Amino acid sequence: MKKNTKTKRVKKTVKSQHTGLALLLCFLVAGVAVAISLRQIALERRLTKNAVDLSSVSKVAGVYTVTTNVGKLTNRTITMTFTPDRNVKLVSKIQGEDKVQELSGNWSGDSNGTIITSFKDRVYAFSYIPDGKGTLRLLNPDVELWGAATLTLTRE
Repeated sequence: MKKNTKTKRVKKTVKSQHTGLALLLCFLVAGVAVAISLRQIALERRLTKNAVDLSSVSKVAGVYTVTTNVGKLTNRTITMTFTPDRNVKLVSKIQGEDKVQELSGNWSGDSNGTIITSFKDRVYAFSYIPDGKGTLRLLNPDVELWGAATLTLTRE
């Protein structure tokens, strides 16, 4: 019997396939880890934003009133009710009369203290000042209705 003196050769392609699969698996695991960490960062930012947003909502929510003596609103009481679910109700009543005007709409705010109220056909902007109980100052008065006067509503 003849002995086989040839040495066995290991194919290089087999080794390179295993190395390639191992590298591919490493890249996949790293990609998944990066995706999970990016998602976590996004969730943390959303939670932080919601916490800030909820704190500003709770600061503004409430009932604000003013009795005016200017323009067409002489002796009129204006009451605005801001709810935490972003609804606003504006009630206007002339003193000594039973006639009441009501408008319902939505409101939004920003971190600078600007409050935007949106009613059916009107949009009003207020600056929110947290001093004392809290005040709202009208930024865009309706000149036909109020003249050039700026209304300041205080929280009840």
